Amino acid sequence: MSSFCQRRRSGSPRDVGAPPASPTQISPSGAAHTVTPAYTFNTVPGATEYSIWMSTVTRWYTAIEVDPGNTGTGTIPQTTPLEAGTYGWYVNARNAYGISPWSPVMLFSVPEPP
Repeated sequence: MSSFCQRRRSGSPRDVGAPPASPTQISPSGAAHTVTPAYTFNTVPGATEYSIWMSTVTRWYTAIEVDPGNTGTGTIPQTTPLEAGTYGWYVNARNAYGISPWSPVMLFSVPEPP
C-alpha cells in the first residue's frame, strides 16, 4: 500500500495552548483537468505544520513537504503525475499542543489522457 501525505513546517510555534482547528480545503474539487494538481487550503491560526492525505479507493499516496505559513492559504503541488481516476484528499494542522482533526474528504477526478 502506498500513501501520499504532504507535510509542511512553518516558523516557531506560537503559544496557543491548544491544538489548531482543522483547515478547510479549497481545491482541487470536481474535475481537476491535470495529472499534477495543486492542493490548496485555508491555513489556521497557531498551526506550525500541515499534512495532506490523498487516496484512491485502493491505495494511499506518499508524503510531500509544504510550508504555507500561519495565515491565508497554503498550496501544495502534486509532483508525481496521477493516473486517471477519482481521488479524495484531506488536510490537518498541528502545533506544539497537538493535531487537529482531519478535514472532511474532498473528491476530485483526473481525466483519461487525450
